[in-house]
Amino acid sequence: MHGEFDPVAAMESLQKGDISWLTEDFMIKRYIQRIDLFPKAWGIDPDNVAPYFTAPHNAIVAAIDHILKTYGSTADYLKAKAGIPKNRLNDLKQQLLE
Repeated sequence: MHGEFDPVAAMESLQKGDISWLTEDFMIKRYIQRIDLFPKAWGIDPDNVAPYFTAPHNAIVAAIDHILKTYGSTADYLKAKAGIPKNRLNDLKQQLLE
């Protein structure tokens, strides 16, 4: 997990049980710096979502594990729970990869 954040590679690593890269430093410096751009774009106060980006490592892993076991993928979770259409998920994915 070097360079830009790659959500597909991240999920594959997590599914294999590799969490060595999932450090506080990674979350703050490489992930949050990108993701914190989106709440403002969506009209959401960044302070309201900050706790979701600063959760303890074990909480993040537990949440991802639950999502994968319950829904099969993060995309399926977002479609089922948030009602986000597939084309919008594709748009969000492209924005995160830019």
